Amino acid sequence: GKEAQTELVIQEILAPQKYVVSAEQSGITVTYTYLLRRERSGTQVDLQADISSNGLKKLMLPVVTSIMKREDGDHLQHLKVAVEAAAG
Repeated sequence: GKEAQTELVIQEILAPQKYVVSAEQSGITVTYTYLLRRERSGTQVDLQADISSNGLKKLMLPVVTSIMKREDGDHLQHLKVAVEAAAG
């Protein structure tokens, strides 16, 4: 129920097929990799999220992973809506 904000850092752009960003908060790093490929009806987007940490924070990764799935599980649906809205 709490709102959080973080800054995404662009790690890699291989236009138009790959886009990688990461965010770090409280010693936990999340890296999002978007892979895009053209299909007849549009573009297929696959998203991979990698979560990492060091030290005792590693013990929190299963909980953080569960939270991230719940919070970012609809990430691609939001992207689809935004892209389709921009296309008009």
